[in-house]
Amino acid sequence: MARWLTWSEAVAITGNLGFPSKMPGTSYGIPARACKVGSKLRAIAGTTCASCYAFKGHYGHGSVEQAQAKRLASLSDHRWSYAMASALMHAHGLIGKRKVHAKIKHGGRGWHRWHDAGDVQSLERICARS
Repeated sequence: MARWLTWSEAVAITGNLGFPSKMPGTSYGIPARACKVGSKLRAIAGTTCASCYAFKGHYGHGSVEQAQAKRLASLSDHRWSYAMASALMHAHGLIGKRKVHAKIKHGGRGWHRWHDAGDVQSLERICARS
């Protein structure tokens, strides 16, 4: 691709980034139910996943579930990697005129948390190229 996508174009492909109140920077989460290993470990007492935080609190709100479902579905889009890079560049104030990065708490610019809920779906997704 010859240019960075606009914020709107990037979000249309990837789903919106999260701007968590308890941490600096941005985040990107998918449904915890989509965890390939975590969904198995959740049934085993004593594992980290047995008391997964992503099944509690705000994660159960309809708007959060809808956003996570959209993000999960977006992973199969061949433009996802480029769109995600564009979204992060906008959110952290590195490109674009829109002040998306104004939502980032003081000191959070440059910080991003992958999968604040859910987990990596495949090696192919990690290594995907647009």
